[in-house]
Amino acid sequence: MPSITVPIDITAINNTAREMQPEIRDYLMSQISEKFPLFRKYPGNVRQSADIVYFKNGKIMGSYNPDLTTKASNQLGVLSKRTLTVRKGMGLIVDEVERYRNTYMGTLADLKEGQKKLPFGAWYVEKYKSVGLEDISTLPWQGVFSDGGANPHDIADGFLKIIADEVTALTITVALKNLYELSGAAADYTASSIGDELKAQFALFPEKTQNAGVTIHIPYRYKQMYKEWFKNEYSNITDGDVPTEYLDGTDQKARFNWDSEMGTTKRVIMCTPEVLTYGMDGDSNEFGLITVFWYNGNPYLLAGTNTLVLGFQIGTLDSSMFNVNNLA
Repeated sequence: MPSITVPIDITAINNTAREMQPEIRDYLMSQISEKFPLFRKYPGNVRQSADIVYFKNGKIMGSYNPDLTTKASNQLGVLSKRTLTVRKGMGLIVDEVERYRNTYMGTLADLKEGQKKLPFGAWYVEKYKSVGLEDISTLPWQGVFSDGGANPHDIADGFLKIIADEVTALTITVALKNLYELSGAAADYTASSIGDELKAQFALFPEKTQNAGVTIHIPYRYKQMYKEWFKNEYSNITDGDVPTEYLDGTDQKARFNWDSEMGTTKRVIMCTPEVLTYGMDGDSNEFGLITVFWYNGNPYLLAGTNTLVLGFQIGTLDSSMFNVNNLA
């Protein structure tokens, strides 16, 4: 058994990290996919940016008219384009050397002679599962890109930042029917109004979309408020019997995503499943790259950083597929 007073060879750990990069990259990609089950993964690898193109159906049929010079032909449809940009970020894990050493010593004892190696992968995966992926969970909502920023949320703009920018740019407005303004200029939902307000927002969609179904991304803290509203509507219902999977009165076509990762926002986003999109450059030589070092030069703190290449975009702002409320 090695003594805990003997320094760990970081060079050897980094060599192991480089050897494991393909496995770490695959692990990160699978974990990100698990964290974002309700978002659409842009196909392939986004090197820097990629255009998300949606086709809005037009009309091609009409009454017979052999003289096309006197009557404009109908359009097949309209293409709308938005750009998804991926940006590089870093995840940092810091642990006590003794914790790593204990893992190393325990694993070493179980290995056969000739197979002894630093079990960096076991340490990294264990720590990243419990610590490093927490920031990734909140990033789609709370991310605000800042070049060189120290906050993990600085990696990329999340959906809430994208929406705020589009509202400012007047590409999300009441007139365009992709912005729902709460009744009476209300500043927030209440237990007496939340269900009615959500129904009115859902009603912005055309019947075809309503019938196909949408997802309601809503902050988790409104769930109890919705229960109170439901009990006021149906006096014979108790708290535990309130159905909270679908919005009342929508024939199970509007599914709730009660998301605690949305933070303190009052935004409620309704959209078809393919609209909220994320992309990665999983083939990048940097994606999943691990560097191990003494944290702030402290020989009792072992740190590891991994590189991510990630970005988000709302695929279309068309009111037939997306809308949001007017609360920030």
